[in-house]
Amino acid sequence: MTDPVEEAGVISVRNEAEGGEKKYDITKFKPLNSEQRQRAGREAVNLVLSGLGEEPTRESFTRQYGTTRWDSFIDITAIFIFVMALAASSTHIVAHMGQQAKISFMESNGTAGIRFSADSFTFFNQLPYFFMAELAMIFFAMLHFMRSSERRGRRLGFGRYSIKAEWLSISSLLAVGCGTFVLKANLESGMGLVESLLPPAVTIGLGLYLEGRWTSAIQRNLDIETNYSDAYNAWKLSHNNPEENTKYPPAYHLKLWESLLRLKGGEYYRDAPSVFKAAAVRRELAEERWSIAIGDDGGVNDPFLAPKLLVESSDMPSEA
Repeated sequence: MTDPVEEAGVISVRNEAEGGEKKYDITKFKPLNSEQRQRAGREAVNLVLSGLGEEPTRESFTRQYGTTRWDSFIDITAIFIFVMALAASSTHIVAHMGQQAKISFMESNGTAGIRFSADSFTFFNQLPYFFMAELAMIFFAMLHFMRSSERRGRRLGFGRYSIKAEWLSISSLLAVGCGTFVLKANLESGMGLVESLLPPAVTIGLGLYLEGRWTSAIQRNLDIETNYSDAYNAWKLSHNNPEENTKYPPAYHLKLWESLLRLKGGEYYRDAPSVFKAAAVRRELAEERWSIAIGDDGGVNDPFLAPKLLVESSDMPSEA
């Protein structure tokens, strides 16, 4: 089959295999009426809605991202050892803060104002530092790694004298400060060197491992929520306004062509070349917007209504 040739509004296609020539005259191709175009629009809407599928659910995105499991042998063992080491380290921290509270209480006992008993003064110094130790270190480490994307490309200094500082953040400094306090409190607890360093070393090491697991789980949940919200909002917008969907124009063009083929004599044009299909559909689109195509001077300023049959248009597909 040769390439189509246009002449005086008629497109001719020669089929070498059949040894004949078939002509397609746009002026003899019956157009649609307004009711038929509206029906084509409704069919296009139904086509777009059927392509949207079912309403997105959070469960489907959860399955897509997989589940975060904490029942592996390594995780269970890590949590058990961490709790045991935390108990030992916390005991050292509580003992250390008891000693510090005793010294501070003796020095401030003669001051005026609100007065505490020795037990209450010691308790209110021991309890807060229990939470400001390993648990606070893990918490600040999680904040540091969860916001790593915000520090990408950060540098300290000027020009050629600058250095990468993606690792630097307030959260990382606080995590290091809490870790330093843990080591110092254990070293000054009165235990031997090894006995003092082993619990905080284990809690810090396993705490960083668990922090990575927790950070990954939290980030996964954030990704699920973000992608689900985006998908749901896009689905809802397309479902409520299918004409605004990017798939509606090509679907409408397709349904216009199918409606033309259903007219009397339309079957003859089923195998017409794509340029003829595009011209026929453009004619239907021009019929819809003829009123806005008339300029202030009464002239036609819409290329769809130009006398030339084939007009290049960016909003039409190359093939129906």
